Amino acid sequence: MSDDLGISMGLYNTLSAEGSPLTERDRMLVPIMTMLSLMLGNLSPEEMIGAGLLTTAFLVGTISRQCFRSGGKLRLLGTGFAIAVACAGILSFEHLKVPSVDQRPEIYGKTPFEKRPKVPGVGGELVCDGSSFLDDYGRTLMLRGVNLGGDSKIPVQPKGDTWRPDSFGDPETVSFVGRPFPLEEADEHLGRLRSWGFSFLRFIVTWEAIEHAGPGKYDAAYLDYLLAVIRKCAEHEISVFIDPHQDVWSRWTGGDGAPRWTLDKIGFNVSNLHTSGASVTHQEFGDPFPRMVWPTNYNRLAAATMFTLFFAGDVYAPNTLVDGVPVQTFLQGHYIAAMRKVAQTLQNETNVLGYDTLNEPSNGYVGLKSLNKALFPAPMGWFMSAFDGMRLGSGESLKVARFSAPLILHSMETVNPDGILAWKSQAHDVWQNEGVWQAASGSEPAKVLRSDHFALNAKGGPVNFMRDFMAPFFDRYREAIHAEHPSAVIFAEGFIDPNKPEHDPAPVNMQGGPKVAWAPHFYDGLTLILKRFRPWVALDLHSESPVLGERAASAAISSNLAKVRKSGASLANQPRGAPILVGEVGIPMDLDRDADGVAEAYKTGDFSAQIRALDRTMRALEDNLFSFTLWNYAAANSHKRGELWNDEDLSLFSRDDQGSSATEDLNSGGRALQAAVRPYPMKTCGTPLRLHFDALSASRRFEFEFIPTKCKDGAPTVLFVPSYQYPNGVTFESTSNNDAQEDNHDLANNVIYFSHPPQDAPVTIIIEANKT
Repeated sequence: MSDDLGISMGLYNTLSAEGSPLTERDRMLVPIMTMLSLMLGNLSPEEMIGAGLLTTAFLVGTISRQCFRSGGKLRLLGTGFAIAVACAGILSFEHLKVPSVDQRPEIYGKTPFEKRPKVPGVGGELVCDGSSFLDDYGRTLMLRGVNLGGDSKIPVQPKGDTWRPDSFGDPETVSFVGRPFPLEEADEHLGRLRSWGFSFLRFIVTWEAIEHAGPGKYDAAYLDYLLAVIRKCAEHEISVFIDPHQDVWSRWTGGDGAPRWTLDKIGFNVSNLHTSGASVTHQEFGDPFPRMVWPTNYNRLAAATMFTLFFAGDVYAPNTLVDGVPVQTFLQGHYIAAMRKVAQTLQNETNVLGYDTLNEPSNGYVGLKSLNKALFPAPMGWFMSAFDGMRLGSGESLKVARFSAPLILHSMETVNPDGILAWKSQAHDVWQNEGVWQAASGSEPAKVLRSDHFALNAKGGPVNFMRDFMAPFFDRYREAIHAEHPSAVIFAEGFIDPNKPEHDPAPVNMQGGPKVAWAPHFYDGLTLILKRFRPWVALDLHSESPVLGERAASAAISSNLAKVRKSGASLANQPRGAPILVGEVGIPMDLDRDADGVAEAYKTGDFSAQIRALDRTMRALEDNLFSFTLWNYAAANSHKRGELWNDEDLSLFSRDDQGSSATEDLNSGGRALQAAVRPYPMKTCGTPLRLHFDALSASRRFEFEFIPTKCKDGAPTVLFVPSYQYPNGVTFESTSNNDAQEDNHDLANNVIYFSHPPQDAPVTIIIEANKT
């Protein structure tokens, strides 16, 4: 072990050299986490991460920081203290198990296929009124649904599963017809979602699905299929907003979204992106694919370049033209035109209520103060600076630090050992052409020419990416969509800034008036990255430190989401704010994988950890009275390959979990439904104040407090009351003594209608499960 430790410290010393992308904080944490991983090698990287996160507050905020600054014996003391606390954290993280949840089928309702409940949908247009969504009757809407679906990122033909080495196929003739599911399966899946109360879907499309054949060449068959599925949704009274999805730009850069030709037009040799280190893809890396390494592509040359050119090419690459057109105009123009084509196709569909702007875009290099810094904050995967990425793309071989998990140093590896060029030629290198850097030549090493090239905006001031680049893009996109579909709400989505755990405020300079909403994303980061859930720990995004204790951890998740709400208050400078829908939120279903990569729940059928993890997130959403769409529902999900994309597995449904009741119970195949399927106020004639549901109690107690107001035509409040949670019916109570109040129970369709005269005092509705 001492030899291993010496080797590891030698690697660390290499990383500490001048020009290393490691931050001062990481130079302190990496040796500690790496030593722990070597000394306790029988524990998994996830447990190491858990320990490190549990002790970050000590290391960075208190004793250890001072000790490290002092040097000498105090430095050694600080290291020893950190290791001791981390060891204790590791043991706790491993041995404090999640309490089990009663999942006996007999205590939850079954839904025969032929008796699917007819849950009412949103109906009519979506009205944005201050911070609320309203319906045509003036009722406050709480929108709930899912992302449909996670497997829509990849084509059906040829099979686009990322684990398949040949899944890139012929990029011009791919077909996404059949995503999210074949039309013949639509009634099954949509009926299931409707019965679960998910009446508002974030419907995933990709730019590649629409325009894969080449610039301006749209896939008519896919658009016809899309229209047919949307009309199927309408048959089930399900409304949608369209999500133009992408992750790290495209399938060829480790994710999904853009067509291959976008990379080709810029000058990349797309076939060489992985081998040159410009991207890392599941298809070419193979199995097992390192967990959560795909987001590190935001740090690599290909994705970082494409996002920089897409949003800010006019400023940072003014000499780069495509077919005689400025690169930013070319890329944004084709993307917006493709989405306008979708809006044109769907403009007459009354259940299409809005359009997202672009899923989780990146700022690329924009705002980077030095090319010697990494874009990704924590050392993870192959950790490199922006300058390293440019050098690799030019055909240079480099030794790069590889981390097996965040902060845990694995090895130094040679990337691009064969000197492969990511560009079609050196003459195609955008950043050399723009005078940012100069590649190595003969005895002359590569050198940075303008290290702060991306640090300033067009006016020479500090970059505010949201104000300077996102808001103008939002306005161009909104104008194009509203030209075809003027009643649609634009769900503006911010960018992924990995260096800021908290969301940037929405742009005040976006236009659009009352037809805009804010659509941020939120995940319980520890559970997502570790793929383990422990109810007594969470990460506070404001302090960037762990919170311990079950109540404190739950409060931290709720507080994190409260800050998400604040981030949208400034959208489009609306005087009363803008409504917010959390566009993505969810938990991994493949928690607690064993050495063979099999999740514990898939072996035992016990989804207690998943239920408790999702319930904690759902309670936080309800604390903040959020509308949301869960990530995700994937019809093609399997235990072995998840959503078929980079081994992600967050779907609420899987064929592999249907069992013998597949043809008898609409709920079969559902996962963590005890937490996901919940009563809630779909349409409130009044102002919601408080919402609480105790999913894990025998009573399933639901409380909803609101101030009743007058709605058009006497429209009632509509409560979703799922038979899954209340198979034997409910007891209903209102705290108001007003004789004019009225409740009408339609439990066959999972709803209760409640009418109450307007009043200033709050009314609380309480629903509990009948015992028999």
